[in-house]
Amino acid sequence: MPSRIAAAVVLTAGLLLGLGACGSGSEDPSGPAPAGAGGDLSGADVAAALEQLPTVTGLVPLRRGDLASLPGAPTDFVEGWTVRDRRFPCEQPGIECGAEVEVWGSPDSAARRSEEIRTLQLGTVDLGTETHLLAGPVLLRLDGALTRAQVAAYRAALEDAGATVSTPEPLF
Repeated sequence: MPSRIAAAVVLTAGLLLGLGACGSGSEDPSGPAPAGAGGDLSGADVAAALEQLPTVTGLVPLRRGDLASLPGAPTDFVEGWTVRDRRFPCEQPGIECGAEVEVWGSPDSAARRSEEIRTLQLGTVDLGTETHLLAGPVLLRLDGALTRAQVAAYRAALEDAGATVSTPEPLF
């Protein structure tokens, strides 16, 4: 009997700690994780901003396994979408559709993911090229066929929505 009481105490303590870690309760538990502090947007905010672009015809959700299973990928993938740009007809969701939004658990994870992709592309012609924009833990991957003006339109959509956007340094 004492072991059941001890187990109940441990379970209750774990539940209380878990509830305490949830915050004040003012957050929407069903909504996406926040994209960070300050001028960063949540993944849903980024998706909504991109949907306003006249060339975007829709967004297709990414599955956790699509990204987290890649060798060396950060393990804290939160959510993401393939951005369907009408200039890029595609059969399967992916960067070939124009762009991808990846939301990671931290800005460091998003930056690490960006660097990982760019490093792979340095030695592999078959992977194509991409332009990356970072907004906190949000990595926006843009197909390399987009012109500078088209990339600027994506960036402006994020900045107009209130995101602080940076472009990773080139790899040498």
